[in-house]
Amino acid sequence: MLRSGGRLALVWNQRVLSARAHAELDAILTRYKGDTPRHRDYAWRPAAERSDLFEQVGELRVPFEQRLPRGGLVDRAASTSFIAALPEAEQAAALGEVERLERRLPEPIVLPHVSELFVFERR
Repeated sequence: MLRSGGRLALVWNQRVLSARAHAELDAILTRYKGDTPRHRDYAWRPAAERSDLFEQVGELRVPFEQRLPRGGLVDRAASTSFIAALPEAEQAAALGEVERLERRLPEPIVLPHVSELFVFERR
């Protein structure tokens, strides 16, 4: 619970899909995501804008790169909520696709991101 004047920060790491590794990983993950909402769709924004409880007072975007050794892309995919929740056989199939992708990428695997920060103040 936030008192009047309290602040709420929402932070996400947005994948840069123009990068080959992210684009190909996203193509794999999208086949398994089902109806899982994603930050990049900004579905949360209309609810925040309609709310009488908060007012947006700041926004910041900071680019960064994540560098992964061999095996890191599979670990990254396995930590995705909807992949982790798949039945065992389907999860193994998804991670097998990511492993095949990983073998085609140069090392280290570079994953560019943009950290997005949105700050709201309680009215």
